[in-house]
Amino acid sequence: MKLRTLALLTAALLPALAQAAPAQASKQQCLGYLKDGFQIVIHVSACEPASAQDERYKNAFNAAQQQFEQANCESLLNEAEVRTFLDSQTAGKSQQQYCAAIKTPVQRSLQRYNSGRR
Repeated sequence: MKLRTLALLTAALLPALAQAAPAQASKQQCLGYLKDGFQIVIHVSACEPASAQDERYKNAFNAAQQQFEQANCESLLNEAEVRTFLDSQTAGKSQQQYCAAIKTPVQRSLQRYNSGRR
């Protein structure tokens, strides 16, 4: 195929490609959204209950949930996978240990989701 023909074909197809639905997320990305939301909920409910009144936590959780939904993660993960994954997050840790372990990741999630990234 000549370069000119290829260029014309590409130009004709670009608008259709640009309007195509975004690519489905990987399982790993979906588990990341799930983990972020889970850690925020645990942080607010068990680690620092006073933070429940902070809008940043609500906004970050809602943004993580929205990313999960927009990425069509429900179709990638079944309930058993979700339960196994969430159980593995806290397995073998006391509440105090888990709260200490998620403190920094939760702060990163707050920054990431409240700044519109991800």
